[in-house]
Amino acid sequence: MLTQENQAPEKSATLFTLLVTLLVALPHVFHVPHSIFVFFIGLLGYRLAGIRKPSLPMGKTPLLGFTGCGLGLLSFEHGTLLGLEAGTSFFLVSLGLKMLELKRVRDLYLIVFLCFFVAITQFLHTQSVLMIFYIVLTTCLLVTALVGLSTGSILPLKRRVKLSTVLVLQAIPIAIILFLLFPRISAPRIGLASPAGAARSGLSDSMQPGEISRLSQSSEVAFRVDFKGNPPPVRDRYWRGPVFWHTDGSRWTPVDHPSGSAYPVDLSGPKFRYQVTLEPHGRRWLFALDLPANKPPGSSLTPEFLLLNGKAVTERISYSLISVPRYNTGSLNETERALGLQLPGHPSSRIAALVGRWQKPETPPQAVVQKALDYFHDEEFFYSLSPPLYPKNPIESFLFESKRGFCEHFASAFVYLMRAAKIPARIVTGYQGGEFNTLGRFLEVRQFDAHAWAEVWLANRGWVRVDPTAAVAPERIEQGFEAFRQQEPGTFGLGTLSLVESLGIFQNIRFAWASLDHAWHQWVLSYNAFNQHELLSRFGLADLRSMVLSLTGALAFCLVLTAFTLLKPAPAKADKGLSLYLRFCRKLARTGFKRRDNEGAFDFARRVIRERPELGPQILRITGLYHKVRYGRFYSSEDLNDLARSIQGLRIKP
Repeated sequence: MLTQENQAPEKSATLFTLLVTLLVALPHVFHVPHSIFVFFIGLLGYRLAGIRKPSLPMGKTPLLGFTGCGLGLLSFEHGTLLGLEAGTSFFLVSLGLKMLELKRVRDLYLIVFLCFFVAITQFLHTQSVLMIFYIVLTTCLLVTALVGLSTGSILPLKRRVKLSTVLVLQAIPIAIILFLLFPRISAPRIGLASPAGAARSGLSDSMQPGEISRLSQSSEVAFRVDFKGNPPPVRDRYWRGPVFWHTDGSRWTPVDHPSGSAYPVDLSGPKFRYQVTLEPHGRRWLFALDLPANKPPGSSLTPEFLLLNGKAVTERISYSLISVPRYNTGSLNETERALGLQLPGHPSSRIAALVGRWQKPETPPQAVVQKALDYFHDEEFFYSLSPPLYPKNPIESFLFESKRGFCEHFASAFVYLMRAAKIPARIVTGYQGGEFNTLGRFLEVRQFDAHAWAEVWLANRGWVRVDPTAAVAPERIEQGFEAFRQQEPGTFGLGTLSLVESLGIFQNIRFAWASLDHAWHQWVLSYNAFNQHELLSRFGLADLRSMVLSLTGALAFCLVLTAFTLLKPAPAKADKGLSLYLRFCRKLARTGFKRRDNEGAFDFARRVIRERPELGPQILRITGLYHKVRYGRFYSSEDLNDLARSIQGLRIKP
């Protein structure tokens, strides 16, 4: 006799399990090569076609062929089974191939268990709140599939879903206890870590006019900032990033090891204390409000005041900083002076003539800086989201011909002019502005806030920030990039977005979601060994022994509470099936057939049928329904309704 696991599965159970498998794998469309995902969808479609056409070949020959194709794809796309993306692809291909072996109930069990592993791999790519909800939903559906495989068609789908949801919800308190109390041990994810140089959205390690303007189309979050107190005004929110010294006339690049030191620096004015939650960008840069007065543990500060993390930022991190907006960086050494005056050749005659009009022997450098800003302001320069390309002589073409550009065009042209005037200057890139979330009380800086500005060295002041963009488009600096973008001609759709936001609906929803995501990272994803120790220390549970005892006690309490809930006798409920059957018995008693105290339902039915055979079908149907709802393991409300209708429709002639 075949056991249940070795029997052929019901068609409905197979179809439900395959559809849940598709839901589990769906988010991986963003994590694996498209060819791998298309291959998986092809295997799933082939298996679904096999349900409709059982004659479709599902034996060893097609399985070997598909396996060869899968291994070939894995080799072509990854060349290895190690690594985050390769491991995920391997799980996905294995799941697809396993579907072709689906012949017995036990195969469905294996597919469901493999789906749990594939679902877990989602967290290696993203741990957002949305993904948590999605995985909880798919987990409920997977448990529903397991319940269906155990009960067959006896339990309706609605009751299976309800039971599965209750089981998953019951596991959540235990998961929370394990999350809070289980000792957190930092260990490397061998073979699963993303490469340090993985491409990320954000600033580049070099700058060429047109590169930062491309970021203006991205609304991805770069980082979020929690201030202890009020944040600085928008015009002072310069988030310092890479600094560029060398130029070939078009591209600007940093120097590896500029001489000098970042400190001592004369810092004055108000201090801003804040915590940055930085999104992964694949570089070592830690963005700080200009100018950082300290550095996070494990980081370093370059002579150009750029914070560098100990390793590439490949996952979301948080760090605390203090910044002071007023500073004097002091003297300039000869190496930095040479770097700050470097040009790829002699300036053109037009640039030399322009600088010559500003600079006289008695003209101080501050006056030259101001004349350059006045030139950008007074001439017909335009700050544009879609500047033209400058393939040849970009600085000269921008200054004297097109006069349309983004922040990097103005910054690079300004620094070039300053160097032509023998004033040391350099380009600083980073972000400027940011939107303050009034619900979560934090600042959100996005990729479209990417910005480039200039620094010039002035005697007795050191490096001084000068932003030529403010001379052309002051609203970009005073109000932030979003305010400027909404006014930019030809940005279709942004006006509609602004109209919706003016109603407050869209903005409130966006702020609420951003606040939830930010709180999720602050309180959940950032819960590491240090935070656990800090939390448990408040309750005197800092050492390992106390932690294990508290964990054991909490789990024991949950188990006792669960056992008490499950074993506690349920309050007596009115048995509708019995009530209906007693009505049936009273109906027969009025015609002379009274049920004896020691007489079972079927014995009573047989006695009545012997004397009134014409009532046989009705009596047997009523008795069978009663037996099902009274003693059966599963029954539906429709069975009760059917029993009530049958009793009501029973007509007994004297």
